[in-house]
Amino acid sequence: MHGFRGLSWNKIEVGDVIDEAFGICINGWRRGRVSSLLRQKRGLPVSLKIIKGHYDNGCVYPGVVPLLQRLHLDVESLQEQFREVALAENQETSLINTQLGGQTVQYLGSVSVGGSGDVSQIEHAVTAVSNQNRQPVGVLLITGEIGVQTLLRTNKKMILNHSYTEISSCGRRNDMQDYFAYIAGDTSCTISSHFTCYVFRAASVDQSRDILLTLADGFHRTHWAV
Repeated sequence: MHGFRGLSWNKIEVGDVIDEAFGICINGWRRGRVSSLLRQKRGLPVSLKIIKGHYDNGCVYPGVVPLLQRLHLDVESLQEQFREVALAENQETSLINTQLGGQTVQYLGSVSVGGSGDVSQIEHAVTAVSNQNRQPVGVLLITGEIGVQTLLRTNKKMILNHSYTEISSCGRRNDMQDYFAYIAGDTSCTISSHFTCYVFRAASVDQSRDILLTLADGFHRTHWAV
């Protein structure tokens, strides 16, 4: 759900809801039925799907409040703890982003564009990725001296890494200007026979424009040097 932290946040807290165990939805199950499932799966790794019980700003999700009250937990006290943690993490994220010099955007996905990495491919590639209806992923886009890196905001794990020599073009649609994309080959774009378009969404049209200007500058500078 929008506004929730996923299990990749790497922390399970009081108020979180276990939705699935071993790939089976257990929401609403009684304790005895859950115990029976655990006995059946004894000795196997326990896989869980967790739904966070509060929003990114620390506010407890209203639907969880009755459950917490039934457990005689102080909802106001829990909410204050969540807010303090959220504030500390947001400050840490801002500091890391500043140190890395990156831009916070959403990664929407990628699509193969075949043997041509021309900028004309971007318009239909953005449409194709948008139609996939994937869940956007919050990322940090870092445009360095020799290339572009994309890191997950949650744990700073790198998910994309392309040198400017691999990037053949970048751009955006006129009717979706907060979206932007770049196309990269599987090797240097001058000899690559297969290209993929990577699509992102910026927080604003201005941010999208600024990122594209930085990408274009790195692209042209590197290709001119080559």
